Amino acid sequence: MHMLFGLIGLLCSHITLAVFNPTPGDRLWNLAAETGVIASAIEGTQTRIQQSSVAAGTYTISSSGRYALVENITAPSGAIAITIVADDVYLDLNGFTINGAGGATALISIDAGRKNITIINGRLINAVGHGIRILDGCLGIALQDIVVEGASINGFFLDGSGGSALNHAMMRNCQSFSNGGSGIVLSNANQVIISDYVSGDDANFAISMVASSSQVTLEHFDMFQTGSSSINVSDSSRVVCIRDGCITDAGLNGIIIDNATQVTLQGVDIIKPSAVGIRFAASRVALEGFNIIRPGSHGLRVGANATDICIENGCIQFPVSTGMLFDGSNESFSIRSVIIESAGSSGFVLGASCEDFSVVDCTAQICGAEGFLFNDLCRHACVQNCCATTCQGSGFLSTDLGNTIFTDCSAIDNRRIGFEILSTGTLVASGRNQNMVFDSCKAIANYDTGFLLGRDGLVQSSSIVNCTALQNGVLGGGPTGNNFFLYMRKSLIRNNLATSPGVNNMIFADPIFSVELSGENQVISNVCSSPGTGLNFGDVGITGPPNVFIGNFAASISGGMTNYASITSAPILGVVTASSSIAPVNFTYWTNISATNT
Repeated sequence: MHMLFGLIGLLCSHITLAVFNPTPGDRLWNLAAETGVIASAIEGTQTRIQQSSVAAGTYTISSSGRYALVENITAPSGAIAITIVADDVYLDLNGFTINGAGGATALISIDAGRKNITIINGRLINAVGHGIRILDGCLGIALQDIVVEGASINGFFLDGSGGSALNHAMMRNCQSFSNGGSGIVLSNANQVIISDYVSGDDANFAISMVASSSQVTLEHFDMFQTGSSSINVSDSSRVVCIRDGCITDAGLNGIIIDNATQVTLQGVDIIKPSAVGIRFAASRVALEGFNIIRPGSHGLRVGANATDICIENGCIQFPVSTGMLFDGSNESFSIRSVIIESAGSSGFVLGASCEDFSVVDCTAQICGAEGFLFNDLCRHACVQNCCATTCQGSGFLSTDLGNTIFTDCSAIDNRRIGFEILSTGTLVASGRNQNMVFDSCKAIANYDTGFLLGRDGLVQSSSIVNCTALQNGVLGGGPTGNNFFLYMRKSLIRNNLATSPGVNNMIFADPIFSVELSGENQVISNVCSSPGTGLNFGDVGITGPPNVFIGNFAASISGGMTNYASITSAPILGVVTASSSIAPVNFTYWTNISATNT
């Protein structure tokens, strides 16, 4: 008797569950797992689908209601296993498998224009075509706990390419493995949420968003060993959020964003992609909280003309090539709190004609070339609190830079120069080689010069203020080995500290290049100390007025001031040299001179 009441209770419980419709995407009970039988009490509330249901061909769901798979089935030869042509359908695969051997197009197909369709809890294998295909114009699709494996094309195909967009779709806890195309393809699909997605060994992408797909969220995902890039966002797709996921061993790029707008990446880890970690040629892109480890090429690459970009809180380790590369003509972008370590080439590379950008709180360390490289005609930039250390090239290298401020930046132990501005020798109205500020920057123990500004040409209307150069050129020596090596005019050099250089503390121009330093220079209150020459004017002919040298101090050095023979009409006020070998003679414009051991 107790057993009878127990059985009745069990059946009644199923009747209750069958009466109350679950929220779309909620998992139904698995009858086979929980009871071992198909309860006759729910017959009439769910339509059973079994192998005999497809004996004559495709099983077509043409009426609204609840449907349940009750055994594994194999798709009939040349036919789709299940086609849904009605609205308001709930299909529970009950943990069973649909085998696509002999099938066609897809294992499950949802006809165009259908709405409110839910499919849950099953496995689709060996599809001749797609695992699940949803056609254009559908509205309100929910897929949950579905695995697609070994489809000859795509695992899940949300196909709105027939002329009407597919809208309002949700996929939760779905998986795709070893499919011949991509794991998931969204084509003209809008308002889509994909969460807790796993993809492995898909031949193309793990997920691809194309044909103007929009308002897509992909979150909580794991992807590994895709044949191509793991995530593709392209073809005018927009308003895409990708967050909290891991990509491992992508066959090409980890993430590619091409011809898309308004894309956000947050909390993404990319490990060992064969090519680039993240590559995009898009506008209005935001990256935050990312890690890229051992990419086969660049860590992050931004295509030419991409604009309105924010990159923040990232780490790139051991890229074979550049850590972060902008191809050029990029504008209106910000890079903040990014660390690049052990890049095979340069750490940060900003291509030609980048402008209106900032690089803040970033570090490049142990890179194979430059730490920070600003290519031709970059301008209108702010570089703040950045550090380049132990790089094989210069810490900061720029060519024809203009209208840029470096604040609180450090170059330490780099194998060439700390801060280097290369000039093509031409000053142009666009701002090339002028209007630059170095404020409170530090160059320490670089193998060659600490600050080399204007090499091969001139820098004008610029300033070096409150900067420090220590022991540059001591270890490697380089071709010069100075703390400050300056080709500057109409500029301000004030309140700097230089000590213990390999050769000179502060040298103006270089006779090798026959460049004349002239016009409106102010060299004020600089401190230079042992062991090299304090102020070296380079034998290049400093003329004036209005050159002004005021209150400079050179102590305990072999030559407090050298190569000054050709200085004419330049007031040199209050230059102090202690324990040095300067002979201040024949300078009618020198005043307030104090010297010892002269």
